[in-house]
Amino acid sequence: MTGGVPIPWGDWIVPLLYWWGSSVLFGLFFIAISNILRARWIDVEKVPFPHTMLAYHMITSTMGGNQETKRLVNPYVVGLVVGFAYQVLVFTPMIFPWFPDIFGWRTQTCPGGWYYISTDSPLAGVIGFANLNKNPLLISISYLAPKIVLFNTVFWYVVLLVLMQAAYSFGYYTSVPGLSGCGRIWCGSDTIPYGDPFKWVLISNIGGVLALTIFYLFTARTYIVDTVQAALGRGSLLQTEKNEAMTYRNSYLMLIISFVLLLMILSSTGINLAAAFALILVTGIWFLAGVRIYGLIGFDARSGGTGMSLMKIIYPPTADKPDTSWTLSMYFAGTQASDTPQYGWAGPLFASMAAYRLANLTGVGNKNVFKLILITTILAPLSALIGFLTIMYTFGQSRLQAPNVIQDTINNYSWRALSPTYPTTPPHIPYILVGMAIVGFFTIMHARYVWFPFEPIGFLTATTAHTLLEGAWTMFAVAWILKELTLRIGGTKAYENYGSPMASGFFLGYVLALLLMGLISVTRFFFPF
Repeated sequence: MTGGVPIPWGDWIVPLLYWWGSSVLFGLFFIAISNILRARWIDVEKVPFPHTMLAYHMITSTMGGNQETKRLVNPYVVGLVVGFAYQVLVFTPMIFPWFPDIFGWRTQTCPGGWYYISTDSPLAGVIGFANLNKNPLLISISYLAPKIVLFNTVFWYVVLLVLMQAAYSFGYYTSVPGLSGCGRIWCGSDTIPYGDPFKWVLISNIGGVLALTIFYLFTARTYIVDTVQAALGRGSLLQTEKNEAMTYRNSYLMLIISFVLLLMILSSTGINLAAAFALILVTGIWFLAGVRIYGLIGFDARSGGTGMSLMKIIYPPTADKPDTSWTLSMYFAGTQASDTPQYGWAGPLFASMAAYRLANLTGVGNKNVFKLILITTILAPLSALIGFLTIMYTFGQSRLQAPNVIQDTINNYSWRALSPTYPTTPPHIPYILVGMAIVGFFTIMHARYVWFPFEPIGFLTATTAHTLLEGAWTMFAVAWILKELTLRIGGTKAYENYGSPMASGFFLGYVLALLLMGLISVTRFFFPF
């Protein structure tokens, strides 16, 4: 807490080895999944991965691969200048209090850029309305997402607003008008994601996410069978297997071996085999859905730790007093096996899929990408753990501008595991089944009929708890309108030659400004001015 003390490495060696080992094994597990699905996602479906598209446009525009860079007025450079200037104007007031807050980031604005409405706002009477997002970085990312996904996000958010308002008129959500924006999401059981009669957290965060994985695997069943046949030395994919990072046989072997080793390392902590099996299953389900959403719209629809709820269904407590196995599996389900990849074990799944997409765009060999991802997966967790301990013991938690990670973990996840009403009041199963039915129907219809206007990603992005918290629909709506105008006025040529480069330039300018202002902040931390 206070820092300035030597690190007792002898005491830390076993925890370091455990967390390093579990992170690497889950990394291998997810990389194997990425290797198996790569051809369908990247070569056949052309899943865009908007962040990767931004990186690709930055490469081609900066290194001269795009002929548009030779124009006098370069849309990429225009976007870069605008993005840099915007973020400098946002960040400077945070460092220098005397600097004018032009974009109002000091007023009712969370760090991610969402503006929460107050109880005296004219919009407070709109029950389903919590926050507006005013961070244009999200526009540059989602502008590269498929238009149908953006449309569905906006459409289903409007449907949610209508349904919530109707429910309020029938006596539901009565506490919401007295809550500010963030409180409308988190504070109480009568809030937007958790309250009756819709309980969106069960429909979307649990049922919808579960169904997205199950029904995607169902629609891709022929391809998966083909990969199994290739692993057995037969089938049509043998002809294209030479382009893969590994043979399908080796990918399946890596998947099986890492799975078995994960069972062993989780069991070493006191988690029994049944709970360990369920934990790995939940982790795979949640993050396969998460990377699908991320790949199509560039935004991970966070589950808010609701993987813990699925764990409770699969592996309920056996006694009034939970044993070690149940308690630890619930803890891992809330902190590592769900929510968002930066919290847990699934970073390599997102990284490898995005890297394979960039390799596809640039012509880099998949085997080289695999080697880099493998090296990073092995080294990154260890360096992160050692770096975290070094910072904490050197400076102390009390000096860092960050939440108390220990106390936050205890408070946030203990009550979730032990509460029978988490994530909301019973019953749970009927709402989960409704969410599965909705997403399953959209998945199958969208895959079967080109004309069908609805798809599951936009529905989930519009109704999951954290996207509601961040008011992400605002920037998705702007991105959809801009993309619609670009394509209708100038067609795909205008989109490729002007829209995409400008979005990529804005992204790079924004990030460069963050880097510069971040260096100033670090300098200010050590040498106050």
